[in-house]
Amino acid sequence: MGYSHYWSHPDIDPTAWAAFTADVKRIILMATHAGIALAGPMGTGDPEVSDARISLNGSEERGGDFETFEVTTDGTEYDFCKTGLRPYDQVVCAILLAAYTRIDGVAIWSDGDINGDDWAEGRLLYAMALDRTAPRVIG
Repeated sequence: MGYSHYWSHPDIDPTAWAAFTADVKRIILMATHAGIALAGPMGTGDPEVSDARISLNGSEERGGDFETFEVTTDGTEYDFCKTGLRPYDQVVCAILLAAYTRIDGVAIWSDGDINGDDWAEGRLLYAMALDRTAPRVIG
């Protein structure tokens, strides 16, 4: 068991995916500029943002990796990522907030309080990267 975030979503159409991935790229860029060491899914290389998936982790080299965070265009009834509260946790939170605002039918929930202190850094990253207030998530 560990500190985790959860989500579900239907198949994602290309228009919604394009808007979502544009947000994700801005979040990743802002996080990197803030000194959060991100990596590809196995903790090395670069985060992946493509026409079919988003996949990232914290940097293994900097001791920040834990579980791979991945969202694909294929619908899922239930998915999750344990972040172990590593620095990339706030990036995962910000990306999930972007999914919640960009993709119809997305549900997100967490072991932490999404609208409270547990997600405060992720909500701030979302707001700074996208220049809009993070949404209040209704579960």
